[in-house]
Amino acid sequence: MAMLQLIYAVFCALVLLLPVQAQMPPSLWKWPNSSSYINNTGPPDNSKSAAYNGISGCVGGGDENYMSWSCPHLMLLSPDMQFAAQADKNYGVVYAVAGIGQASDCGKCYQLKINDSPAPQPSTIIVQAVNTGSDVSSGQFDILLGAGGFGIYDACSSDCKQKNCGQACNGPMYAGDFSAWTPDGNCYGGGLKDESKCGGLVNNQQTTFADKTLVYGCKTAIDRQYHQNYNNVDFQQVQCPKSLYLVSGIRSLSDDSPDLPMASPHLKLQNGGRITTTMDCCKPTCAWRQNTKGYTDSNFPSVYVCNKSGIPIMNMTSVEYN
Repeated sequence: MAMLQLIYAVFCALVLLLPVQAQMPPSLWKWPNSSSYINNTGPPDNSKSAAYNGISGCVGGGDENYMSWSCPHLMLLSPDMQFAAQADKNYGVVYAVAGIGQASDCGKCYQLKINDSPAPQPSTIIVQAVNTGSDVSSGQFDILLGAGGFGIYDACSSDCKQKNCGQACNGPMYAGDFSAWTPDGNCYGGGLKDESKCGGLVNNQQTTFADKTLVYGCKTAIDRQYHQNYNNVDFQQVQCPKSLYLVSGIRSLSDDSPDLPMASPHLKLQNGGRITTTMDCCKPTCAWRQNTKGYTDSNFPSVYVCNKSGIPIMNMTSVEYN
């Protein structure tokens, strides 16, 4: 009996040492049928679609009630991104979106292989270009993940109109203040990297889909070692997997090229790539259709944008898009 009690005590001690796994929030899409929404997140927001087209949470002015932000379901390791990879049978692969190059790159997908040691597992990422940036260099993939770091822009933190990295926002998406998002005060420091403080990003109040997805994505990315820069990365453009462009809303016309390879663990990649991380909550470059016209599929012309609760704003039409 004493031996059993000792074994039980040791077991309990070991359990306490195991990392705490974040509880996965609901997904937006119903998987494996990704054409429909799951009921408990609500339908797409079509209420103010035309007005949303021209207003970003970052810059430009306008009524906060008519603004749009980057969608939290596109963060690396969000439920929808995980289920999308499974639906495409890309097991052992992580899906992501990132800032890459120029507007002509909008919608293109790349297979990445992280060679740094130690590397996160899985070390293969299929990433889609949804944004651009003057500070993104050739071969760099600036991946969107929970609290991945600001730059000059910030439409995430609650006080981004007063305290920012160089550009005051139009309106914030989350309840956590600047210090919660950037504990060291460094706008280019890679964001929050302490898993225990992810709840502070939403002021410890997970009330919306956006809140729940952010906290989960922050904790999971840190726990699985994706929340850091990697400088030894191989890459190659590939055809975008179907479930990835279904949840992003954008597909590049370059996918129609018969010479563009499918993603594969046996694909020959080129070296010279690197990964950085980001999250500024701004409406992505590739969400503006004047930037994607001529480069993307008319059925999937631009990246989805979301309302403040993290629900995509669909069926958008305006003069700007014609």
